[in-house]
Amino acid sequence: MHLIYTTIIEQLFIELDLLLKDFVFNGYTSMANALRYPLALAMTIYIVFLGISISQGWVKLSMSVFVKSVLKLGVIYTLAMNWGFFSSYVVHLISDGASQLGSILADATPIPLPHFAGEGINGAMQSVLIEFTRVGSWIWDMGSFHNLSPYITAIIMWIFEYALMLVAVFEIVIAKVMLAILFATAPLFVGFTLFKPTQNFFTRWLGAIVGYALMLLFISAVLALVLSLSQWAVEDSYIHKALHISFVAFVPAMFSGFIGLGIITRVTELALSIGNMVTLSTGAAAVTGGIGAVVGGGLSVLKMPLSGAGYLAGKAGEAGKGLFKLLGKGAFASGKSLFNMYRESSSHDLSPSQRLQALRSDLRKHRGMNHE
Repeated sequence: MHLIYTTIIEQLFIELDLLLKDFVFNGYTSMANALRYPLALAMTIYIVFLGISISQGWVKLSMSVFVKSVLKLGVIYTLAMNWGFFSSYVVHLISDGASQLGSILADATPIPLPHFAGEGINGAMQSVLIEFTRVGSWIWDMGSFHNLSPYITAIIMWIFEYALMLVAVFEIVIAKVMLAILFATAPLFVGFTLFKPTQNFFTRWLGAIVGYALMLLFISAVLALVLSLSQWAVEDSYIHKALHISFVAFVPAMFSGFIGLGIITRVTELALSIGNMVTLSTGAAAVTGGIGAVVGGGLSVLKMPLSGAGYLAGKAGEAGKGLFKLLGKGAFASGKSLFNMYRESSSHDLSPSQRLQALRSDLRKHRGMNHE
């Protein structure tokens, strides 16, 4: 008899993957068609400004570097507009890579994960669910009207293990859907690498992809570890063939379930925080070239046409600053000398009119010295 729990997760993920695959393809192609001409225009202006900067001598740039920058722009355009290239080298690498690595980690647990289903993260999740159910069923079958402890232990184990599976499936569905949305909007965010003010959008987009891909990787490994904990929780019952399961035998199963739920929540936070570190670290500019070295040298080119004017403006600003500083010093010195002259004249026993006449005479002398 074919039981639904033996295929439910695998069937769910198969249907979800097919749906999301179509969504990514349709979304990517629609975005690429909408942004094809704006992106081409932006790149054309970018190249024109770079050529003008070289020809006018505003920047010192060899022809080889210019050709290299043009080739880098071509790579950006290919990633943003070519679905075949993007799907082969980005979508499949991240999605399939995370799924396969997650399955490998699941097999690395102390108690090997039995393979009841397919490969990848879908098969690993389905195998974990089957094993959870079989362990609980084995304990349940040992119960009777005179021995209720196996029933209680099996029910407690099922409650926590199924809750754990629901949380894990929910998190994986979220990760798959978010990755699909991020991949579908790739033409927009890859284009943001052209302009320095918008590079931060690209780094955040890339960090989100890293975070959700790591969720797929971590969750399957955590479920396999929790399965090992659950098997440890009922190990004593296995040894004694569940003939004398005590009334509190459910306690280890309950603890392993609590631990599993806690680990799942922590590991999702860890995956997203690693992705967030990618976006906010000081080295995010290097990741911006995820396209990487491809975009690197071209990021500063947009500012090149203004570099000559910027240099002259900077020199003019320095000259103006020096002029104001010189005038300020002269005014301060003149005021200080006048104050000293007035103070010296007021120090003698002179009448107010004599002080004023002496001050005027000293002022004339001071002006004559300045003219000389």
